[in-house]
Amino acid sequence: MKLETYPNRDSLVFQERFKMHDCETFIRGTLRFTGFSAIISAFHDIGLTSDDPCEAHVRTLRDLLQSRLQGAHHHNASVGPRSVQVIDQVTNAMDKEDQSLLRTALSRVDFSFLQDSRQLENAIKNIVKTMVFLGFFDPECKVSAKDKAGKSRPCLDVLGDVMGKKLALNDYDRDLVVMRHVFHLMDPANGSRWEHTSTMVASGKCKADRGETIMSQTVGITCAIATRLVLDRKINDRGVLSPMTKDIYEPILNELEKQGIGMVEESANPRA
Repeated sequence: MKLETYPNRDSLVFQERFKMHDCETFIRGTLRFTGFSAIISAFHDIGLTSDDPCEAHVRTLRDLLQSRLQGAHHHNASVGPRSVQVIDQVTNAMDKEDQSLLRTALSRVDFSFLQDSRQLENAIKNIVKTMVFLGFFDPECKVSAKDKAGKSRPCLDVLGDVMGKKLALNDYDRDLVVMRHVFHLMDPANGSRWEHTSTMVASGKCKADRGETIMSQTVGITCAIATRLVLDRKINDRGVLSPMTKDIYEPILNELEKQGIGMVEESANPRA
């Protein structure tokens, strides 16, 4: 299983919440399968994830793509000879009009964050495969550019409709949750440093087996435990609370472990 991580918005907010003020480096990231970042970054560069209102004439996903490619376009220095060569290779078997449209779209993409030619080649191939899979070149891939009130919807919402259908779990799919905390710790007494990790890898059951997704379990069971704690008057504070204090999170985590949902703790310093 190959994963990649990217920063999940502003990490410093959580550094304050977790009371980890003395951390030298604090990063809150999101894990995704390798290739995800390049694909979403490309959609962003093209303008497909924009909150701009969708143009009225848009009827298909192809129309949406074409509408986002209109107007002024600044030269993209990251699309060098190697990028052009790879784009030509992966689009060679496509219809001429589709090929031209795709090349124009990829000319808007910033590939400068990729470190070598292999990463570049994989990124372009994954972007093309994803666009074909989602239906950017399928005339039957219809979209709704306006809401029920006749108001133009954001481009992101229009794209989201398609992704929601194309990426929906079928009756035999199982979801996967991966969570990993990595701590680099230091003993102030002697200056020694070591790594401690806390990891959870769990998958749900498919609908065909009458099972539940791991997302529904981790969210639903956690909420149910918290609700029971409130009903049993074991949480004394009132109001809208975050599980940031031991009287809330410790009983919840203990009960989750009984339900088979827990973290695996590993440390390079067994005495820590």
